[in-house]
Amino acid sequence: AEAVRHEAAEKTAVLSNDVARITISSWGGGVTGVELNDYPQTLAKGSAPIRFDFSQRPALSLADIPGLSTNHDFALTVNGSTVTVERTTSQQLQFTRSIVLVDQYRLDVTETFVNLGKDALTITNHSLSMGPMHLVHSKANTGVLTLGLDVMPDGGSNVELLGDEWLTKMFGGSSSMFGCSRASATHMPAEASELVNMPATWGAVKDKFFVQILRPDTASVSCRLLATRDTNAAELVINSVAMDLICEGKVLQPGEPLTRKISYYVGPKKYDVLKKLGHYQDQVMLYAYKGWGWFRGVCSACLWTLNKIYEFIPNYGIAIILLTLLVRVIFWPVTHKSSESMKKMQAIQPLVKELQAKYKGNPQKLQMETM
Repeated sequence: AEAVRHEAAEKTAVLSNDVARITISSWGGGVTGVELNDYPQTLAKGSAPIRFDFSQRPALSLADIPGLSTNHDFALTVNGSTVTVERTTSQQLQFTRSIVLVDQYRLDVTETFVNLGKDALTITNHSLSMGPMHLVHSKANTGVLTLGLDVMPDGGSNVELLGDEWLTKMFGGSSSMFGCSRASATHMPAEASELVNMPATWGAVKDKFFVQILRPDTASVSCRLLATRDTNAAELVINSVAMDLICEGKVLQPGEPLTRKISYYVGPKKYDVLKKLGHYQDQVMLYAYKGWGWFRGVCSACLWTLNKIYEFIPNYGIAIILLTLLVRVIFWPVTHKSSESMKKMQAIQPLVKELQAKYKGNPQKLQMETM
């Protein structure tokens, strides 16, 4: 790791709209904080909005390129709704990043590398980071993990959900399906990481209600998953998750530029918002479980109906009750037929008991008479 080389005090710039406030730092040129105005930290009146602190591991920060990391100072300027960060390394690699907040919770990022030297310059494979998402503690502790890491394989249409089972294995343990039991944390490390050699269109880091999604215009060559656990717990409790997308490097000739565009979403797991992002990014919703494609369609339909009801009756309690009644009406024919079959089975139970007593020692005759 490179030594910290901050020569100037940290400067910050803020991009904001009605729903989000994004803080960008001159130390590394990444996102160090996000506030979501529509989501309070608590139910108390006047509660401050929820805030994600990425200061220890900024989102959009670079690594593995000498001179371009969170350990270095970047020039930071604001021009209207655009924040620009710039730095030229000792190897004469000029880096420029422009950041614009669009579509409520999404940043459009444009990065340009230029070789200002007289000789060819190699940009090695390097990482582009997402900030850590931490476990949300609540009174309703079900034991089911709410943190997750998602990867959309390059060219694919079904997300890889790297949740409870994957994270448990990262720490050297084993997990039952759906994470209903926790592995013992004895002898497990406090932190774990794993390189997944899977070219990815995008990667996501999420908790129960919120998600970060990072999508470069060119697929990453691999992904690095990172997690920490609660060291005070006897059983494995994942405390935070993060991810790096490993971007492919390139040899730049003198004066040659390399430009890429990046979409970075940080906000609620709200279906109608995520659906508009395209590229199957709505699959970060929990119902997109691998192998349950048919169930995804059912859940999407139910969610769409629930939101439509909410448009007319802005109370989710009532909306859920009405949706439940609607589902019961739709499935009434099936339920009715099942009830009739059950009543018929109950009607012949006395006859079956008589046969069981009569042919107690003759199983074959009992089966024949029963049929």
